Amino acid sequence: MRKMISLFLSLLLLLSQSVTAFAIEEEKQADVYARAVRTTLGVYLADIDDDTAEVTTEDDIIIIVTGIPEGAVRLMVVPVPKTEREAWAWITACLKDAGTPIHTFDIYFEDADGNRISANGEKVTIDCPHCSGTPKVCSLTTSGAVRVLNDSAQGATVTFTTDGSTYYVITDKAPSDHPGDSDIPQTGDNSHLALWSGLLVLSLIALFFLVFWNRRKKDEA
Repeated sequence: MRKMISLFLSLLLLLSQSVTAFAIEEEKQADVYARAVRTTLGVYLADIDDDTAEVTTEDDIIIIVTGIPEGAVRLMVVPVPKTEREAWAWITACLKDAGTPIHTFDIYFEDADGNRISANGEKVTIDCPHCSGTPKVCSLTTSGAVRVLNDSAQGATVTFTTDGSTYYVITDKAPSDHPGDSDIPQTGDNSHLALWSGLLVLSLIALFFLVFWNRRKKDEA
């Protein structure tokens, strides 16, 4: 009896360590995707002119930012190209039913010394002439949190307010049950259901064995 209990406890300990190892691997993988986005080459920049800055990408997307933060001397826009496959896979997985990504940008500012100033509270207008329908904009943090930011949209032009996130993603649709400025719940489960199911099965087996063993002892007595 003691040997069986010791074996069961050893199995539980082994599976628990496996769950922890998988969780660590997932965090590491997500960090890899975030780094892939952050180190993407290709930067559009514009000097601040009367509290406004504007850039035009090679795809003819016009990005205008107003309400520049104090100390900022230039606007920085870093597009994430679809050739960054790992980054795009991560972005798509984070968005889930918030929409399919069309364009992704890292929008921020620099001060006179080249230090980064996050965009937070500024008005951004994006004119995306080749986007179909009415575009939506979602903010995306490096941790995978998503938020729909549209303040207004007219045709292929959308205006939103930055919220301090690292990335801003133009999508081709937005979920009907999360209109406007709302939080998109993260529905993915990274807890490895199979491992937890295994733990549950082992626990049920052990419980059944203990009950059976006790009944047998009582019958023998």
